[in-house]
Amino acid sequence: MRKLLVGGMASLLAAALIVPLSAPAGAVADGDIACTGGGNFTVTSNVVTGSSDCEGSATIPDGVTAIASSAFEDRTGLTSVTIPEGVIEIGDRAFLFTSVASVTVPSSVTTLGQFAFATYEKSLTSVTIKGDITSSENVFGTNGVVSATVLEGVKSIPERLFFGSPLTTLSLPSTLTSIGKIALTGTQLTSITIPASVSSIGDGAFYGGTRLTGFVVEAGNSNFEAIDGVLFNAAGTTLVSYPGAGSTTYSVPDGVTTITASAFESVPVTSLSIPSSVTSIGMFAFNNTALTTLNYCGSDTNLFDNSSLPSGVTPTCGDPGPAPGPTPEPAPAPAPAPAPAQAPATVPSVETVVDPTGEPTIELAPEVAPEAESGAVLMSPALMKEMTAREVAALPTSEIKALPVRTVSSMSSRQLRSLRPVQVRSLRPVQVKSLRPVQVKSLRPVQVRSLRPKQVKSLRSAQVASLRPKQVKLLRPKQVAALPVSGMRELDRSMFGAMTPRAARALSVKQIEAIPRNVVWGIAQPAYAGMTWLQQRAMKQAAGWFD
Repeated sequence: MRKLLVGGMASLLAAALIVPLSAPAGAVADGDIACTGGGNFTVTSNVVTGSSDCEGSATIPDGVTAIASSAFEDRTGLTSVTIPEGVIEIGDRAFLFTSVASVTVPSSVTTLGQFAFATYEKSLTSVTIKGDITSSENVFGTNGVVSATVLEGVKSIPERLFFGSPLTTLSLPSTLTSIGKIALTGTQLTSITIPASVSSIGDGAFYGGTRLTGFVVEAGNSNFEAIDGVLFNAAGTTLVSYPGAGSTTYSVPDGVTTITASAFESVPVTSLSIPSSVTSIGMFAFNNTALTTLNYCGSDTNLFDNSSLPSGVTPTCGDPGPAPGPTPEPAPAPAPAPAPAQAPATVPSVETVVDPTGEPTIELAPEVAPEAESGAVLMSPALMKEMTAREVAALPTSEIKALPVRTVSSMSSRQLRSLRPVQVRSLRPVQVKSLRPVQVKSLRPVQVRSLRPKQVKSLRSAQVASLRPKQVKLLRPKQVAALPVSGMRELDRSMFGAMTPRAARALSVKQIEAIPRNVVWGIAQPAYAGMTWLQQRAMKQAAGWFD
């Protein structure tokens, strides 16, 4: 009997010791969990940390709070995943290159990492968002997501959430209050209805939607309105977005004062009339448009500086009615004008030669410097040093183009940053080549974007190395194609990673082969996915895959 009691007590004691070793309530036991088609995934401290040959479907157990970066990356055999409420974060590339066809993001999730659901061969076609996501970055890449449902209760669509996704169907809730910057860029939606509850829309939220014929704003919205399918603020003073498949001819209504950033970006409009009431135009407002005619009769000559007008397009004030009347009369006027003009012509020529500092340059013969350009030729580094940024910004392009190389290389960062894009484009390649790396680094991104391919081709390796990611991000395809091969050796991961898919696709095989091995895979996944087969092979070659 005594032995029996002792044995029983020992058993109870053993059981008591075992209890603390089991998982507490609400937690998941550490270990591997099987996937239905073979393989498994691993849970450690309530986090899915990785997987091994996981195929079929994976059901994440209750209690998991996060799915780590790359947890299921490259599991192309994974076709389905169930994510429970309670998961707060899904890391970068968590399901990159899987074959998941649809996904429901629980309401508990607040963070979706970069390319979290950029699946293999665009397998993901349907997404349901159940809660407010506060942080996201190109979550689906340029994926095959064609249907998205944002459930009732959700208040915001964060920046870049559906960036590049070819959505054809989108359901927005009546609780939605904000749509972030470039959140729905590049979709294939034909119409977008803005709920009455929306009070904030970020710049470029809808640009690149080539099938979008117009916007609809629900009745009761006190912040926005749609006029003939074009999205404005409720007061009608700010043009927010022009539909990507809208009319090719458009007149901005009188009274509009602001055109937001990317408002017309990538739309097929060819003829545009802008009233003099407009006082502000955002960056890239006309980037990548089909614009050939721009009518503007206002007096602000700098209004279009950062709007990325297509090459060769300049604002003109044209009125087809009265124009024919006055034109014939001034026509004969130039005939008698040449005679009197000859005499005064020598005066301006001499005046333009006179240096503003009073240096004795007037001794030059008038025929040596008949244009204002000659004054610039004489501008020494010392004289440039005395000029304010505002004075430099006021110089005509002819004078900028004529500046001596040594004067250009002596310009301060503040003076360079004051140059208007049209002035930057006027620089000769030899002038661009003379810039010191610190000067190149100081340029505003929009100035770098304005460089002509010939100017980019002239860059030295040290200049390319000095470029900032923000500058690289704005490079156009023709500029990227012009980057010298020697300069490609100077790229770092952050610079290469900032390159857009369109720009990366312009890289030649020789350029890619010159990129350092440790830099190659700094490229963003959408940029790599958009490359040709030859480019991707060159990337793998540069990364040493075939060594």
